[in-house]
Amino acid sequence: HLKCSGAMPFILNARPGKDEKDALFIIDTSGKYTHEILDHYKSGIIFFESKVVYKKDAFETKTYNFSDIKVNFTKTELINIINNWTIPALIFTFLISLFFIFIAKLLGVFLLSIIGIVMNKILKAELDYQTIFKICVYAIVLPSIIKFGLGIVDIDIPYFWIVYYGIASFYIYRFIKEFNELQEEASSDN
Repeated sequence: HLKCSGAMPFILNARPGKDEKDALFIIDTSGKYTHEILDHYKSGIIFFESKVVYKKDAFETKTYNFSDIKVNFTKTELINIINNWTIPALIFTFLISLFFIFIAKLLGVFLLSIIGIVMNKILKAELDYQTIFKICVYAIVLPSIIKFGLGIVDIDIPYFWIVYYGIASFYIYRFIKEFNELQEEASSDN
């Protein structure tokens, strides 16, 4: 059974700033509410004394009875578990996030390298794929810094990915064009 100290029921709008009928979070060991209150919300979760009712959406609602869970711990034990696993969980989450960010950036560089190959052909430069790939890695640095800065100041630009890849593509174009001009100067000097 769930035992909570403090005023019951505890009610929280899970998504502040949105329609209040969007989501609901309740801890109610007093018995004041029933699971029918979820019928008035798009999603939500209610913790009762003996069960949890979870509404994912209009089509799926599940009930989990605490008696089915074979784990028994006190508040102190739960706090100790959380304290012991918080740092490793944060480190693990950070490392996994870095891995996926790296993979996403690598895919972005790969797509840009395709654009670089096309520009290489159009501008009649004689760059190999390895060089084009390196150019693309350098080309995403500035738009990545801009995106990071916008995230820090919480500015959301719609369709920023167009600006992002536009800046990178322009950088690739300028590099290949400059490379071509240097090649032409070198060949005319000989």
